[in-house]
Amino acid sequence: TPVDEEQEHVERETNTDIAKLDLEKGDEAASNVASTWVFDEKSFPTFMQPDAVYLSSLDVSTIVIRVEAMQPRTDADLKFRYWQFLGQSIHFEQSQIDCDEQFLQNITFHVGSMECKDFVGVC
Repeated sequence: TPVDEEQEHVERETNTDIAKLDLEKGDEAASNVASTWVFDEKSFPTFMQPDAVYLSSLDVSTIVIRVEAMQPRTDADLKFRYWQFLGQSIHFEQSQIDCDEQFLQNITFHVGSMECKDFVGVC
């Protein structure tokens, strides 16, 4: 907004004036304040630009996968069996930098706990 730009301009002039006074007194640190930093798209290498950085992740609290099998028996009962896979706190993350200067890919896979159970029974 115009008000913000005006305030920024006044602050910049004030900092520059203070730095000039300090330079006259011999203060070396004031020379850093006197120069104004302007950042643009050429200020950083292309691999540090937002367009070159990709992040994606997937978090799952609990997952249950069950495979069931029913088998006939010679008598009237049926035999059943199932395998149950239980995973908790599963986290997958991929980060990637893709540009002309550099390519970097990092994949993280973390599992809090996993268990697989085998159940057999007659119904």
